[in-house]
Amino acid sequence: LRMLHEEARRLARSRLAYTLVPSAMYAGLPGAQQRLALEPAARGVRKVVVATNIAETSLTIEGIVYVVDCCFVKQRAYNPIVGLESLLVAPTSKVRHSSAFQP
Repeated sequence: LRMLHEEARRLARSRLAYTLVPSAMYAGLPGAQQRLALEPAARGVRKVVVATNIAETSLTIEGIVYVVDCCFVKQRAYNPIVGLESLLVAPTSKVRHSSAFQP
């Protein structure tokens, strides 16, 4: 997200016809910031929403033109040594990835 904000600043200094507005979407994000990601982009604004796989599959954001999948997911995993479950980042399998495509 930081890199997208840097690119947005660079684009703001250029003569391009649109503004880049990066935002995030994940469960731990405060509600006000989640609402910003869901609001429609203004004319001439290119909004980029970076989302977790959970947010990506449970939301519909109007006006989405492209979806870029990072091919990583958070998976629940049990660690028998400490006796706790946690979410671990893992690469997505090709089968799961291909089934995520929605034309």
